[in-house]
Parts: sequence; C-alpha cells; structure tokens
Amino acid sequence: MNYLAHFYLSYGDEEVLLGNFLGDFVRNKDLDSLPEKVQLGVKVHWEIDRFMDTHPIVKKSKEKLKRHSHYASVIIDVLYDHFLAKHWHQYHDEQLVKFSSDCYNVIEDRRELLNHKAAMLFYYMKKRDWIQYYPTVEGISGIFRSMAKRTPYDTSMGTAGIDLQNHYNDFEGEFLTYFPLIEKHVTDLIKAY
Repeated sequence: MNYLAHFYLSYGDEEVLLGNFLGDFVRNKDLDSLPEKVQLGVKVHWEIDRFMDTHPIVKKSKEKLKRHSHYASVIIDVLYDHFLAKHWHQYHDEQLVKFSSDCYNVIEDRRELLNHKAAMLFYYMKKRDWIQYYPTVEGISGIFRSMAKRTPYDTSMGTAGIDLQNHYNDFEGEFLTYFPLIEKHVTDLIKAY
C-alpha cells in the first residue's frame, strides 16, 4: 500500500501515523532512536508491506503488471491507493482532502524526527498534495509519470496508467476483496501490541 493506506491504517494515532510514514526510511538498527509508538508505526508499515507482498490476491494483481518487472510492486501500491481514495466514503467519515491535510500536519509537527530522505519526500508530497490526485485515473497516471522521472533507471512505470485502464475492473475487485483483510490484520497487530 502507498501513503494513503499507511495513513489510514494508523487509525488516528498520530505517532503510529508518523512511524507508518517513516517505514521506508528507517532501518531496524535505527528504531531505538524513535519514540515507542513511532517504532510501532514503523513496524506496522513493515508488516503491511510484508503481508501485501505475500498475499495471493495481490499476487494476482501483480500478474497483470509483469511487463513492469520489479516495479510491479510499487505500481500495485499506488493502484490500491487509487481504489482506497475512490471508495474513501466507505472507509472514513472525514473528507479525503481534510484527512490528508490532517496527516500532513501531524508529520509537519514532528518534522524533527524525519531523516533527510523522509524530509525531502514529505516536502514534495505536501507541497504538491499528492493524495488529491489519487481518486482519478488521470491523477494516478500523472503520478506514475512523475515517479518514472524520479527513478534512476529506465522504467515503463510512466505508462502504468494504461494497465490501470486495461484491467480496471479486475484491479478494483481485487482491492475491494483484499482491503478488509489488511484492515483486520493491522487492527489485530496493533491490539496485540
């Protein structure tokens, strides 16, 4: 899952949300330097990624993206965020624009805990308000083109919007089947903590 899902799966806990954002930027050896609930958020992020990478429904989605090689996982993360944004009213009472703004504010208020890479990504995410583009095919296609430009290697990721359009109903059905499973998994994980 990409940033919207990680934010949502923090269930309103600001420190868990920050950790969930930091999950791609923190290594195991760096965990002890973070507050305990932020550490939990990082672990939740890692577990979301692990669960997703190994789940048969997600693997079915990735099969449609074989032409993108190892970038298929990244593409699925963004595609699933698209469907979460599209169906947002089923999952959250707050408007998506307000929810994303609140998430940006949580991270901004704890900016001192961001390392350089996380701070740079957050700067662009907030400045360009990436999440506002998630609900539409055009917006997600633009995100893929932007991601392709930032990738240091040649990639077909910039054309992933075409794959979304070609397999839209399949991806949507797979997301709608998968998402309640990851919600339960993360809820159980947080409760166990």
